Amino acid sequence: PATPQEVKFTPTKLESLAQEARKYKSAEEFVKGQKPLFRGGTPFDKTKFNYEEGLSVSTDKEMASTFVENTGSDRPRAGGVLEEVFVGPSAKVATVNDIPKDILTPRRLGLETQPLEKELVKWAKDNGFDAIDMKGIKAIGIDRVEKEIRVINPDVLKTKSQLTDIYNQATKGVGGVSTKL
Repeated sequence: PATPQEVKFTPTKLESLAQEARKYKSAEEFVKGQKPLFRGGTPFDKTKFNYEEGLSVSTDKEMASTFVENTGSDRPRAGGVLEEVFVGPSAKVATVNDIPKDILTPRRLGLETQPLEKELVKWAKDNGFDAIDMKGIKAIGIDRVEKEIRVINPDVLKTKSQLTDIYNQATKGVGGVSTKL
């Protein structure tokens, strides 16, 4: 697997999130102004981030909740959680229109066809993207019904409390925004 050093962290992304925060009158407004994403499954642990495949989150809370207990290597999964996270507005998100057609060409994999997801993640990383909006990308012959966003740079994921901290630092004039989230 790739190492954390392979994903280039740019302080300018965090600073642009701080600039965005300064546009709001309160931390609550700032958090509400961000689009929530949901993840069902085992609790997210950034130290175990899979840099080859990324992290799947959904724009649909109900869809993500189906992954709390029903998927994974342990079926049913014990200890599943539903997490709400946010991807900052400065994150660069690839869409089906950005991705070269040769990567999206289905490959024969047994009885199913689907794009090679590791190849897609590698392409996105190589081209400076932080996440991939999987809408419109075919898998097993159908569109992604999970309304999936594949996060490939874990540094763009934020929780409500992290966004609140960013807002407080950005508006209180604390000497810059901390990169330790």
